[in-house]
Amino acid sequence: MTEDAAVDDQGEGGAAAFDFDGTGVRIDAENSPVPSAGEELKAAFGVCNTGDAAGTATVTIWVDDADSGVTWESPWLEPGECTAPDGDGYLHGVPAQSEGSHTFEAVAEPAGPGGGRSGPNTVDIGSAE
Repeated sequence: MTEDAAVDDQGEGGAAAFDFDGTGVRIDAENSPVPSAGEELKAAFGVCNTGDAAGTATVTIWVDDADSGVTWESPWLEPGECTAPDGDGYLHGVPAQSEGSHTFEAVAEPAGPGGGRSGPNTVDIGSAE
C-alpha cells in the first residue's frame, strides 16, 4: 500500500491534532534588538499536524500562565506537515510586558499527542528607555 493510500484509508475516521516542531516559542521585540518594558512583542514558532487527518491549528500565545488574547490560525495542513506564521515567520501583536521575567508559551488546539504546547520560554524584559 502506498503512503497516499494509507492516509486515504484513515480518512474520515481520523482527526487533525497539533504539536510544535521542537524549537519552542521565540519571543523578540517588535522594533528593537531586545525586549523592553512597554514595547510590543512578536512570537516565532513552528506547528505540525501530528494527527491522522488534515486540518487547521489555532495557536494562542500565553504569558505568565494567562491567555494573551493573541491567536493565529494555521493554513490547512495534511498529517506530517509543519508551518510557521506567514511572512517573516512571526506572530505579531503580542502585548507589551512590564520590566522583569515573563514566561511565554504557545498552545495549539486541537492538541496532539505531545500535548499541543511549545514548552515555556522565560524572557527577561528590560527597562523602558
